[in-house]
Amino acid sequence: MSTILTSAIIQNATNSVNTYINSVTGLNDQLQDVINTLTSANFTGDASNGYKEFYTNKVVPAITENLTQQGTSLTASIITQLILVLFQKSVFKVPRLMYLIQLLTCLHLLMYKQKY
Repeated sequence: MSTILTSAIIQNATNSVNTYINSVTGLNDQLQDVINTLTSANFTGDASNGYKEFYTNKVVPAITENLTQQGTSLTASIITQLILVLFQKSVFKVPRLMYLIQLLTCLHLLMYKQKY
């Protein structure tokens, strides 16, 4: 059985992705605090440097560049696809002027998402 994608379903999916991004970002901030506390002046040496290096070189890129960064990450791609699906659904139901307005709106949303 197939489901028709409504604007509400697409908006709910977009909201869920944004909630996920906010949750991951919050957890990353908490982890950053733990790493900063763990590698403070009282804990130095190779082990401390190893924690810092692992966090900076492995964890941060995985969370930001690959997962939550606007424009190029997995979540940014999902949001872009949801916007495109929403746009494609509405293209065939409106006159040309409305089509242009929706196109400009979608472009603005994509630029806004990449900027922030």
